[in-house]
Amino acid sequence: MHALTLVLILLAQPASQPTSRPSEVASTAKQCPTGAADPQAAYQKAHDALATARAADEHLLTTTYDSVRGDFGQAARAGHLDAQYELGVLVIGTMYMNQGPEPSERAAYVDALTWLAVAARRGHPKAAGSLTPRLMATLTGKPAPKAEKEEPFTDLPGAWLAEASARAEAWSSCWNVPAKP
Repeated sequence: MHALTLVLILLAQPASQPTSRPSEVASTAKQCPTGAADPQAAYQKAHDALATARAADEHLLTTTYDSVRGDFGQAARAGHLDAQYELGVLVIGTMYMNQGPEPSERAAYVDALTWLAVAARRGHPKAAGSLTPRLMATLTGKPAPKAEKEEPFTDLPGAWLAEASARAEAWSSCWNVPAKP
């Protein structure tokens, strides 16, 4: 399922805070943050809030979105695989649906792409299919297939993709995922 399909499900306000900082790229592999003390509880709280909003066919309020994003982020940093995937999908879906990438949103896009790549590297069953094959190949270091038609997300700057890929590699080392070839 491509992110654009998921975007139709995820209706929310723009993100305000990234879940990781650029300085974490270099230090993540050496010192992996622990995130939530109970990652399953943080994930479940976020998942339930998102499910409630979807069931009511409501747009997420900024406060709800920030809370969901924060809880998914805490669980993701603690290694919760589903939270890593859900965080990436939530943020990229929300950001891309509201508008194409803007320079002021770099941190949010890099963060979302990082977590989707981490989830894919760790084997999440939906992560690899959540973005276009070429984009996921770029983020995970695998050979990119030839695009048969124009793909979404081609307007994402290469520097953002490179940063997300480097972060994903660093974070993946926290869970003993081999480095990309």
